[in-house]
Amino acid sequence: MIAAWLDAVVLLRQGGSSCAGVLVAPDRVLTAWHCVVAGGHPAVEWRDGTKVVGRVVGADRGRDLALIEIPSAAARPMLSLASAPPELGAPVHALGHPLANEAPEGFYEGTLRWSAADGEVAAVGVDAVQFTASVNPGNSGGPLVDDEGRVVGIVSRRLGGQGLAFAGRVDGVGAELSAPTWGRGRLGGVLSAEVLGVDQPAADGVLAGGARVQLAVSDHVLVSLAGFAPWAPLRTAERYGSAQSVVAEALGGLRQRVGRGPWSFHLDAVGGGAVVQRWVDRDDGPASTLTGTWTVGGRVGVRGIGLEIVATPASDLIRTGLIVAWPGTIRVY
Repeated sequence: MIAAWLDAVVLLRQGGSSCAGVLVAPDRVLTAWHCVVAGGHPAVEWRDGTKVVGRVVGADRGRDLALIEIPSAAARPMLSLASAPPELGAPVHALGHPLANEAPEGFYEGTLRWSAADGEVAAVGVDAVQFTASVNPGNSGGPLVDDEGRVVGIVSRRLGGQGLAFAGRVDGVGAELSAPTWGRGRLGGVLSAEVLGVDQPAADGVLAGGARVQLAVSDHVLVSLAGFAPWAPLRTAERYGSAQSVVAEALGGLRQRVGRGPWSFHLDAVGGGAVVQRWVDRDDGPASTLTGTWTVGGRVGVRGIGLEIVATPASDLIRTGLIVAWPGTIRVY
């Protein structure tokens, strides 16, 4: 029976992440909000390998639920939504794709994806169901079903301890599945942090390290703030007479995602304002000035690594930088 339920489960690819989802109406897939928060059009893959492209039409962020519209799949199995929360201690089954970002090969071929884990309902909260089945990254968005195959929750997250897994409750949302838009919060975004190492190969440019906080709205519109600490600018000024470095930056831009799955990469075009600090070696000691100017550039990134080239023409600075997403995603909304 569980094998038949798994035929209603899909594999979702959105940007660089992979999650699960479940067909709950001929043209509706239910998944977790955090799986599609980056925006764009998620790729939906069925167990038989068929792929379609979906569109996020709504979400309930409080319960971490999102609804995806797809071309009609009326001939495929669907799972119904429970009309009431599950009872404490009731057996449940978490269906999905643990560790879905990595395709199972060799010894693991035929496992991990479209798999099931059994457990019990440990607690029922206002928005979430706590359960004991083992889940891992890739199970997110998959259905938590009872013994009758009804979806009682959508797998959302786990905490550090064993048996501390949670699913967003789905009771009470079934009647809204046919609405043109459902729930709230269609845009969404990701707040992330990065560290950078940059080279500024002008005659008096210096190496610098920096940190950046970036908001990516729907994985298309970018806003970022960065600060840089130059390396040994006074020594460079003493040697060459002057030294300069970008020390602060506020940028906006657009992102284009290329490819799908864990190795998709993004191209960013950015522009905005920067503060350049310049040090000059004088007879009475070094002096520095701060100048506001404009800057423009581009980036390319895959997973947690990226490269950027940014020009600050007024200061004759063209910097190249290595970007590492650390600690990475801070928050999704």
